[in-house]
Amino acid sequence: MKKLHSSMFLILLTLLFFNCVISDNQIKFYSKEGGDIWFKNTEIELKFDDKMYCKVFYKLDNKELSINNAVRGVNLSFPSHYIKVNGQDIKDFDVDYSNLKFSDIKEEFGVGKQLIINGISEGPEGIKIEKTLTIKLFNDYPNIAITFAVYKNLDSSRELKIDNVYSETYHLNSNLAGDASSSYDFWSFQGGSYSRRPDWILPIKDNFSQENYQGMNARDYGGGTPVSDLWNKTMGMAVAHIEPVFKPVNLPVVVQPDKNVMIGVVLNPENNLIPPQGEYHSIRTMVLVHSGDFYNGLSIYSSIMQKQGLTFDKFSEGAYEPIWCAWGYGRQFETEQVYGALPKARELGFKWAVLDDGWQTKNGDWFLIKSKFPNGEEDIKSFTKTLKEMGMKSKLWYVPLDAHPGSDIEKEHPDWFVLDKDGNKCGISWWKSFYLCPAVPEVQEYQVELVRRFIEDWDFDGLKIDGQCLNLVPPCYNPAHNHKSPYESCEKTAEVFRKIFEKAKSIKQDCVVELCPCGAMASFFNMRSNDQPVSSDARSSWQIRHRGKVFKALMGPDTPYYGDHVELSTGRNDFASTIGIGGVIGSKFTWPTSPESRRGRSPLLDPEKEKYWKKYVDIYTSEMISKGEYENLYDIGYDKPEGHAVKKGDMMYYGFFAASWDGELNLRGLKNKTYDVYDYENDKLLGKVEGTDAVISTMFEGHLLIKCVPVE
Repeated sequence: MKKLHSSMFLILLTLLFFNCVISDNQIKFYSKEGGDIWFKNTEIELKFDDKMYCKVFYKLDNKELSINNAVRGVNLSFPSHYIKVNGQDIKDFDVDYSNLKFSDIKEEFGVGKQLIINGISEGPEGIKIEKTLTIKLFNDYPNIAITFAVYKNLDSSRELKIDNVYSETYHLNSNLAGDASSSYDFWSFQGGSYSRRPDWILPIKDNFSQENYQGMNARDYGGGTPVSDLWNKTMGMAVAHIEPVFKPVNLPVVVQPDKNVMIGVVLNPENNLIPPQGEYHSIRTMVLVHSGDFYNGLSIYSSIMQKQGLTFDKFSEGAYEPIWCAWGYGRQFETEQVYGALPKARELGFKWAVLDDGWQTKNGDWFLIKSKFPNGEEDIKSFTKTLKEMGMKSKLWYVPLDAHPGSDIEKEHPDWFVLDKDGNKCGISWWKSFYLCPAVPEVQEYQVELVRRFIEDWDFDGLKIDGQCLNLVPPCYNPAHNHKSPYESCEKTAEVFRKIFEKAKSIKQDCVVELCPCGAMASFFNMRSNDQPVSSDARSSWQIRHRGKVFKALMGPDTPYYGDHVELSTGRNDFASTIGIGGVIGSKFTWPTSPESRRGRSPLLDPEKEKYWKKYVDIYTSEMISKGEYENLYDIGYDKPEGHAVKKGDMMYYGFFAASWDGELNLRGLKNKTYDVYDYENDKLLGKVEGTDAVISTMFEGHLLIKCVPVE
């Protein structure tokens, strides 16, 4: 009896000191009274201390890795979730260990477990707030945690003004995971859209700072993809907001004075008052850990969003065909010039012809210019008919949601426009036009009717929807619209593009809709409304390649990513960067003559260019690598040379890129077979390789395009 009492005492003592709840073999929860709280999945692990500071771990090969510097009390440290009210950061919340809640959940993301942690902060100036933090782990997503927080004002008489709400805020230190030369030795994906059109993938350098605000960052530039992802050779960590509609959040990436890199999701809420005993609910956010580069993080983010209904349609077969665009002639094109170039485009093997900017009277009205189309619709129908007779498809350029001053739309529907706080129309600089409000039902109906006219009446086979302004519209303060929130215009932008896409597909199921946000980081919310994303005015071959990898991560490995006009690439003739990543090629060449070219760069197809263009169109159409599946086998930041792999059937295609290379290349992703290795660009057999660890020794300048074909 004495022994029994002793055993019970030890059990009770253990439970008081270290509580352990193991829900199943995958998701586990541990808590230590007055100390650490662990919530674990098979890959991600979160450890909370008694103030709700969080450290995130990545379990890989039975090791607990972390780049999250979460030491409380050191310079500039932050908890993962906190709030700033009345000018004061409220960070430290004393955990109520008696009120931890752990339960089963089943949601759109699958089955999993939920942990709720409650704590109270008594901040400066008598501010007293209760924070209830909910963390969700799911069996099907072993490397993510989805979170949100509820903040309650415990004051019975005073309201609190919210300045900012911080979610998934972490300080990252590359040295913590080893293999780093500095604490900020990271590569990154940056999801904001800026007028300077920066790289989306770039290394972090000292003093780096980018807010990645998802609202408007310039008159014409806004939106983006609400993810920040940083990685080194050992592991990566990403944060994101996962609400299925636009939210005006920042996703800052900032090198701090102590050289740690701060990331997070920051919202300055529109409804920013918490009444006495009232509550504020934060948006849902996600933290994610992964191996390799950003591709793995973005793929999972996309999967989470698709689980909430933002799914992608099957891509049209025509989206994989090479494209010729009349933009080489500019806005002042003459129809005779376009007709004159079409036979050469067909001869070279291009399957699409795009009638670009310059056919319309004014943006908004979208009537045909009489000087170019004197017989009106009869002439434009003749254009599409001519292309069909030539065996080519036609695509029409247009910009939704804008209208020029003096247009019929402005005269007849002055109440359709986005207004700023001062009651002024919001301008679009490139076309010197104004934004229409996508939250107005009549505006939506008008855009859908335009698409019906273009596809049904004029018989175009696709649309080139263009402009940096199409990513997002500004908040709308037009009193005639009776918006619940000025951000309703932002939230409805994606809805308009989806209706345009669905209308076009309802008329011609195999039509192709291209979204070209002209250098802006594309909005994820708009992506499901097109089946041909594009590098959109890339400034280098590097941008063409890494933007393609971004789209294939977000939209799927077989996405028909359009590398845009080859004239935008480095050297103005780099077809290899598009072909080597499994992209769709295009050109804006002019022939037989060219107008005065902008910036002195003539797109005229001279005899030497013609031979070169023909070679690469033939390579593209014979290999059709774009119909394969992109395989994320190379880290775009840390593997040298830069490598890309595309699987098509039982063949594997590789594109390697470097200023120069002389050494070994690892051919990853092969099966335990013997392969012939071809330099398909130059029709040259490089030799044979065997097995899954295949290596070849070679040298190249600029790039090397190879394919591995199994030996029967």
